[in-house]
Amino acid sequence: MLGVKRTERVLPTGTSLTVVGEAIKDDVGTIRIQRPHKGPFYASSKSIDQLIVNLGKWAKLYRIASMGFATFGVFLLAKRALQHFLERRRRHELQKRVLNAAAQRQAREAEGSKGTSDAEPNSKKDQLVLDICVICLEQEYNAVFVP
Repeated sequence: MLGVKRTERVLPTGTSLTVVGEAIKDDVGTIRIQRPHKGPFYASSKSIDQLIVNLGKWAKLYRIASMGFATFGVFLLAKRALQHFLERRRRHELQKRVLNAAAQRQAREAEGSKGTSDAEPNSKKDQLVLDICVICLEQEYNAVFVP
């Protein structure tokens, strides 16, 4: 909006008026109502009780809206925490599966190589514990694609 919108009306004599502002007495003795240097200025033909009731309705609406937003925020936090927990659990289960598969593979290879003598310690087999494919759980992986 560009500019200032101003509305002026004439009130009939005897109309009750509620004004929030600053009252000043002139040198002549006339009381004048003006906008204060700091603070609000509000003029209405409603009574002060009607204004309070109207503000009470708005306060109730804002209270309900704030409770709704708070509930939504708690929902988002709980959802994120649950996702984090489930992801950690899935990762842990996958790691257990990989380690179990590697142990089974080492056991099979140990059974197959019992007839041959091992001059070196199982350095290659120890590396394979964490270097097996997460898809087939048997072959050594060459690359990993992380989303």
